[in-house]
Amino acid sequence: FFADKIKKYRKIIFFGIIFVLVLSNGFQFYYSYKNTNIRKVGCFLEANYFLKNIDEDILIISDESSIVYYYTKHRTRFYPGPWNLSNLRDSILSTEDNERTYIFFISRNTSVYNEENIQIKQDLNNNFDKVFECSENLDYFIVYKYS
Repeated sequence: FFADKIKKYRKIIFFGIIFVLVLSNGFQFYYSYKNTNIRKVGCFLEANYFLKNIDEDILIISDESSIVYYYTKHRTRFYPGPWNLSNLRDSILSTEDNERTYIFFISRNTSVYNEENIQIKQDLNNNFDKVFECSENLDYFIVYKYS
C-alpha cells in the first residue's frame, strides 16, 4: 500500500529533494562567501600593487613567490628554508648588480608557523627598511627594501 502511494507522488518527492539540495548548496555558498575575510585579500593585493608599480628591475623574495610573480610580473625567489638571515643575505648578494631587492613578508594569524614568523619578522625589522605595511587583525603584509 505504501509503495503505491510513493509511486503516485514520486515526481513531487523527486523535485522536493532536488529543491532542498539546491537550496542547501545556495545557503552554503552564501555563508562561505560572507565569512571570507576580504580585507586580508585586499592587503595582499595592495602589497602586490605597490611592488608592481616599481618602475625598475627588482627581485622580490617571498614565501608566496609564484603568486607574487603573477600579480607583479617581477622576478621572484623563495625565502631560504629553513629560515636563516645569513642565507637570505647571500641570496640577495647573488642578484644582478642593477637589480634592487624587496622582501615581501606575509604573516598570517596561524599557530603553525607562528614561532618562525616571529623570528623572520624580527630579523627583517632589524636589518631592512620597511617601505609598505598593511595589517588586519594579527595578519601582516609587509614589504622591506634591501639598501
